[in-house]
Amino acid sequence: MPYEFNSSDLDASMLYMEKQFTSCALTNRKYEWEAMQYMCGEIQYGGKITQELDRKLFTTYTYLWIDEKIFNPTFTFNQQSLDFNYIIPDFPDHPSYLQYIGSMPQNDSPLMFGLNSNADLTAALNASKALISVLIDTQPSDAGGSGGKTPEQVVKEMIENDFLKMLPDDFKLTEVIDRVTAMQSRKLAATWGPPWAECLEHRICQCSDEYEDQLREF
Repeated sequence: MPYEFNSSDLDASMLYMEKQFTSCALTNRKYEWEAMQYMCGEIQYGGKITQELDRKLFTTYTYLWIDEKIFNPTFTFNQQSLDFNYIIPDFPDHPSYLQYIGSMPQNDSPLMFGLNSNADLTAALNASKALISVLIDTQPSDAGGSGGKTPEQVVKEMIENDFLKMLPDDFKLTEVIDRVTAMQSRKLAATWGPPWAECLEHRICQCSDEYEDQLREF
């Protein structure tokens, strides 16, 4: 079951642990690992987990990785040998830490979390199924049964029966110019208006014909 974990959960857990480490170091006390395990595993992240088996799994990771032994030089977070071993490095300078972080793999191996190597394949298949499902849901649904029309057929009929019939007949340029010329105040419109209108009408008809041709290809 997927849970809505986000960066704020990580930030809250890191801030709490940082304060715990600092407080214990200043007062010369032992690190309170049990408190940090409970806060991170049961509160910060565990508060969003609803399934009991998921909670047990997360608690297992919590008690395994939030413990004093993680500072052991031989400790690795991955329980199996991998091409890249996850450790808490101890370098003398800042650039070495950046270099170590930059060498981390882009995608973690399933073995890192104790899963089978086929877990990557399963995750990829589930992601592909989800993508295909979304694509199918977003496609326009055709009308079922006999006599049903596809969206393309509906658009084609609208162009032929409604849109094209609403267009006026072709301009008779000479008649229009004669009429407008008789009106001295509209000589400019007689010179420029009708040719532009005629071009626009022809362009609309041309686009409609091109769209009908494209619909026939479906």
